[in-house]
Amino acid sequence: MANLTTKYLGLELKNPFIVGSSGLTASADSIVKLAQNGVGAVVLKSVFEEEIQMEYQATFKNHLGEMENNLEFFDYYDYKLKDDMLRRTTDLISEVKSESNIPIIASINC
Repeated sequence: MANLTTKYLGLELKNPFIVGSSGLTASADSIVKLAQNGVGAVVLKSVFEEEIQMEYQATFKNHLGEMENNLEFFDYYDYKLKDDMLRRTTDLISEVKSESNIPIIASINC
């Protein structure tokens, strides 16, 4: 069999087949299946600051309740929401890395 090893962004890939950001790279199970089927790397969905802000606004619009005028709650919630979004991404990366050996390319645009 031909040697398909290549380098991309400084990463050593077993082949040049990279699955781009899509529904296929949204869950650990799906990414592990891709790895088992021979992909060289995967690209995760980018984390955009705008998405965090939209989630923040939607939550405040729909779920504030009694915290409506509490500025300390706003500061805490702002921090918590950003932390949760980034934690989900890092948890996904950790889970995939523990179950496969392919490079995971992540993107955070903030």
